[in-house]
Amino acid sequence: MANSCRSTTEEAIRHRRTIGRDFDNEPGVGNGATTIPVNASACTGYYNYFTDSTYRTGRLHDPVGFALPPNGAYRYATNDLGAAMIRVGSDASTTWLFVARSCIASQLVGKTLSNTND
Repeated sequence: MANSCRSTTEEAIRHRRTIGRDFDNEPGVGNGATTIPVNASACTGYYNYFTDSTYRTGRLHDPVGFALPPNGAYRYATNDLGAAMIRVGSDASTTWLFVARSCIASQLVGKTLSNTND
């Protein structure tokens, strides 16, 4: 299959503020393993959110098809604050997915979030 990512899109997504905001860490800190704990069980998980390569907005689509466990970890919010990327599962079976940001927003109050680009 041919590479479907244009060079301009590829360059843009190298910088995290292209895809999101309110990250759990400053750029270059950890590899996504250090994240803010959240109660994921009240949310519905989705594999996808973005609908084009501008990453400005999207919609939750492609449900994961399983109940989320109680423990999850927040990584970042989408630029339009419609969704949040979280991690569920153990290291051996980690799944990164999107949930409605409103589902975990109250759990982020008082947390230090980063909007520094890289």
